[in-house]
Amino acid sequence: MNILYVSYDEKYLKEMDEMEDNYWGLEDGESIKDEIDNNSIIEVALLDNHVVGFLHAQVLGDQLEIHNVLVKEEYQKCGIATHLMEDMLKSASDLKMKTSIANAVAIRGGHINSLPLLKKFGYEEIYRVEGYWNAIYPGYYCRQCDSRKCYCSNVVFLKRM
Repeated sequence: MNILYVSYDEKYLKEMDEMEDNYWGLEDGESIKDEIDNNSIIEVALLDNHVVGFLHAQVLGDQLEIHNVLVKEEYQKCGIATHLMEDMLKSASDLKMKTSIANAVAIRGGHINSLPLLKKFGYEEIYRVEGYWNAIYPGYYCRQCDSRKCYCSNVVFLKRM
């Protein structure tokens, strides 16, 4: 598999939004484009010119906040997320970031899909907010919970650089 890693270009936006909507089960009209500014770091993984993964982070002073690390299900466990994280952490080091935070989802308050990846790179859980997603998106169908009531929690991880 020949994955090409490139910087963000607006031509990838539609596929990135679709990936995010499919993962969360939301079609809320929000776009990653609305979150992008001059402080954003976005890397895209391409296979045959199609987005198979991406990482979106934002520089906030001396801290890097990871918004998304998404890889299509059929391409998970192929090292794509690891490559994206390595590149992002290299950028953070070059920018002299002191810390990095990442928000993750504890599915139904338990399993965290990104936990092995975050632990691999030295992130530690610092707190959880139970019922967070249901409060933000009331009434939306949660694909992870298979329900209109979401039981997932927001989990915040910290890495000191």
